[in-house]
Amino acid sequence: MDDATSAHAARPELLGGARRRPATGPRRLATATAAGLLALVLGVGLAPSASSDPPSDDDVRAAREAADGAARDVESVESELASLRDRQSTAEAAVETAAEEYAAAQDALATADAEVRDAQEALATARTGESESRAAVGALFRASRQGSTDLDALRAVLDADGVGQVVERENAERVAGRTAGRAVDAHATARAVADTARARAAAALAHQGEVEDRARDALAAAQVASDALDDAVQESATRRDALLADLARARATSVDVERQRQDARDAQAASEREAAARARVEAPAAGTPSGAPAAPPASSPAPANPAPDPAPAPAPAPDPAPAPVPDPAPAPNPAPAPTPDPPPVVTPPPGTGVGSAAQGRAAVAWARTKIGAPYVFGGTGPGYDCSGLTSRAWAAAGVDITRTSRSQYQRVQKISYDQLRPGDLIFYANDTSNPSTIRHVAMYTGNGRMIEARQPGSPVHEVAMRWADAMPYAGRP
Repeated sequence: MDDATSAHAARPELLGGARRRPATGPRRLATATAAGLLALVLGVGLAPSASSDPPSDDDVRAAREAADGAARDVESVESELASLRDRQSTAEAAVETAAEEYAAAQDALATADAEVRDAQEALATARTGESESRAAVGALFRASRQGSTDLDALRAVLDADGVGQVVERENAERVAGRTAGRAVDAHATARAVADTARARAAAALAHQGEVEDRARDALAAAQVASDALDDAVQESATRRDALLADLARARATSVDVERQRQDARDAQAASEREAAARARVEAPAAGTPSGAPAAPPASSPAPANPAPDPAPAPAPAPDPAPAPVPDPAPAPNPAPAPTPDPPPVVTPPPGTGVGSAAQGRAAVAWARTKIGAPYVFGGTGPGYDCSGLTSRAWAAAGVDITRTSRSQYQRVQKISYDQLRPGDLIFYANDTSNPSTIRHVAMYTGNGRMIEARQPGSPVHEVAMRWADAMPYAGRP
């Protein structure tokens, strides 16, 4: 879209094969239209006809009203064209936001799936332990019923008389109690572990179901946003053509001329937005001076050898004293010019950069092999979403940067834009002072360009950097 706009901005405006001066604004063009209408009416009186009457006041008034109406029409049409641009930009941001929400839900679902697997493995182990401990207690019980060598000896002691036999009986009970106690305790422990594992597995399954529902809802919302963007693009194109036709009639030009004019206006508006956004992110942080403040101008130094003062001129005759007049009321002090609010101080979350410059170049090289791959919601290959592309590119270079653009921003080292090198990440947000609103990530490739998977219908591509909605800091994995 940016490349197409730039191409339109570079095309000269042509009318009838001759170069036209660029439009200077709706009011001048409306004035020209008004002049034409007035000339049309007044020209009736200039026709060489003896029977023609000069235009009446009503005729002149009607012509002026028609001219004013044409001017209002031009302003209204151009205002609506600007609103169409804003509507499409809003729809694009909504798609990117919905895609990020789905990627986050999908990542949470992957975590929930892993938890379910771990819980089920723990449950299987606990069930095995419970079964084995139950078998040990059952074996002891059967031995006591069938009689074993140890238990026969114990029974003989228990049937004995006398103090010595009592001592032996006490020792035997202790031995038997320890054996049975250990078996029973082991079974109780195994059973408790199994119960805990069952509860954990049930909770993991329930959580997995909730996350699946959220992921399904997020995907549906992303698809709705994508459809809304398609509708907005189509409706805007249709409405734009109609508005351009209205402009052509109001200005007595052609639709092609008005389209070229509007393309240039769109390109100029986009260029101004980009320039303002770039100034914002490249400006020093609030409270950090960009340079030493300019010193106030010093008064002119006195010359080393001053010339003698000239002789005083004779005093002129005094003028007659004027009649006293009351002093005028002091003028109120002018209100100080409002100063723009400084941008909010944004403290980036801590992050760590572990990748080298060579790994960054390797990540860019891998990503370039995916140019032309389709955009897919939640895609990590062969189709990709924005963070799926960046995470896989850096994984191919040997660095894990997590799955979503928001978590990637949390992970990476924050750098200023004048430090960008190939492989660094550029993040975009709905509120650039709030990382939780990040909606898109792209990878810097060098020379002011980046590679990205932006939205449905737009395959992986390499384009000039965009500055609008960029976070105050870029990221280095």
